Amino acid sequence: MADFVIWDKQEKVLKDIKNIAREAFGRLDRNLVPTVFLLGILSDESEHNEDCIKKLNSIYLYPDGCGYTVDPFLNIWELTAKYIQQDPEKNIWCSVESAQKNLNDAIKARSLAKAVEQIIRSDDISKQKYSYCLFPAFINDYWVFFIFQFDRQTLLSRYLLSKDSSVDPYQTRLFHRSTSLAHALSSICRSEGFGLRRESEVYNIDYIDRVLYDAGSRLMDIAVIAGRAVNSYLYRNCNKLASMKYEGQECQGKILVAIKGHKSIDIKLPFSEPFEISDETVTRKLLETSKGDLSLISDGDKIYGLGVLLDSYDPQEEGVFQINFKKQSEWAFLHNNNILMNVSNTIPSFPRTVINEEKFYDLFRRIFKDIPQNPQYLLELAVNATKQRHGTMLVISEIASQEAKRLKEQSIELKISTLSNELMEFITSIDGAVLLDPSGNCHAIGVILDGLASDKGSSARGSRYNSAIRYIETQREIHKKYQTLIIVISEDGIIDLLPNLQPQISRKKLQKIIEMLESISNEERPNIADYNKIMGWLSNNSFYLSLDQCNKINEIKRSMEKKQTEINKKEIEPNLEPGAGYLMYFVWEDLTPNVDMDDSYFSD
Repeated sequence: MADFVIWDKQEKVLKDIKNIAREAFGRLDRNLVPTVFLLGILSDESEHNEDCIKKLNSIYLYPDGCGYTVDPFLNIWELTAKYIQQDPEKNIWCSVESAQKNLNDAIKARSLAKAVEQIIRSDDISKQKYSYCLFPAFINDYWVFFIFQFDRQTLLSRYLLSKDSSVDPYQTRLFHRSTSLAHALSSICRSEGFGLRRESEVYNIDYIDRVLYDAGSRLMDIAVIAGRAVNSYLYRNCNKLASMKYEGQECQGKILVAIKGHKSIDIKLPFSEPFEISDETVTRKLLETSKGDLSLISDGDKIYGLGVLLDSYDPQEEGVFQINFKKQSEWAFLHNNNILMNVSNTIPSFPRTVINEEKFYDLFRRIFKDIPQNPQYLLELAVNATKQRHGTMLVISEIASQEAKRLKEQSIELKISTLSNELMEFITSIDGAVLLDPSGNCHAIGVILDGLASDKGSSARGSRYNSAIRYIETQREIHKKYQTLIIVISEDGIIDLLPNLQPQISRKKLQKIIEMLESISNEERPNIADYNKIMGWLSNNSFYLSLDQCNKINEIKRSMEKKQTEINKKEIEPNLEPGAGYLMYFVWEDLTPNVDMDDSYFSD
């Protein structure tokens, strides 16, 4: 009985979903990596099935120890029947039998999902969890759910929508209407887990980027649904627009997305003919007109004019969404002035309204490892500094006392003082940085930083960020190491921790992956798929490679290219039909060491 499984690949699928979720959510916020378990509910149409094992496992939880028993789910079909009666499509009848069956199955699936979510969420508060019960799959007479559970306080610190899949009958029945980026990403991780067949533990960062991209697109579907758009690729179009300049100017402007003729939108300047939002050249030009309170008005497919959102809009309707283009390749997706996601270079993220504590502590430990330090106190001060709307900077320096004296002509030097959270909020209201030592003592305020030009700056970022880069890199050149940690709080709410050091990795893992590459290359007929996976990982992590390792990998690469050519000539090309075209394979670029790499980037 304990060995019963719904289908033979359930353990692999659950493992893949967990691994993908760990990697993807870890990129967004490691405090939001979910726990995932499987819930199977035997179909109510399997009453005449004589399979006793299935009957005994009519409610199936996997793995053991997921925190739930079968008891709360024993009356699941009675609760589901109530939701079926409330479904807005219950009384729709189709003339085609197969279409009617598909509709009935969809109604049952989403009603069952609501029933499961009601039961799971009834325990969420006591467990300090927040659960998403994703749309089920039907496998071997079971409705199979994957439940994603998050730390409740962490998730609820983000802005969440309230409507779910059963509310809006217009939406597609294949997946839930996402209520947050976390919800959308959970749905994508589930789908990827079902389709993924990973043969090794080599992770390619490009793959996780694609997962995050798809999650952003999935979240954006709520605006497409609200606008009743038909052929919209809204997420893709917004990324394209954000990357375009108009007469040398970065993309800025706003778009409101809602159903055409929405009662809470006043179109001040209607166009005689609407423009397709997918016509990026025209749309990018029109964005220049969306200044102040004015926004372009769209349904997700077409742009109808310039207008404003009226105060009469009821946020509980969740029918009007806003897109804010902020700067080159950066934009945000909002509802009721609350950010649902920021997007940078096509990849979505949560709004950075708080400091990444894990990264802060990691940088602090690596930069100030040999001197007295008070990271918790400094983190509290930094959190209070984020309340400044105009932005500010905190400079934590190993030589704060000397720097205060050196920069006294462009700062206000203090007698060494400790700061309260309240004082921090006040002193950051003036221009310039706050200079502290790693123990938390303040040496100067209103500091104007100096430094030589650096190729690590960014023309797409403001003067505050670039002055921090110049200062920190100049100090590094002088002292031959990083001895300063700067927290940059920009006016638009972005928080940067500088230097932005690469994360530490395991030296043993790196060596093992190189050995795997070498082993594949020694095979008479190497597995090209595994070779490409490993080369992808090494290319994305080339920062950590030494000169000898780069030379070794490049030598293997050339050997593999020669083998691929020989295999193609002997085995594949002779079997091609005439006119079949050229045979292609992936050619990797040579790897070179990074001058910034040293042993501090290894965790072992």
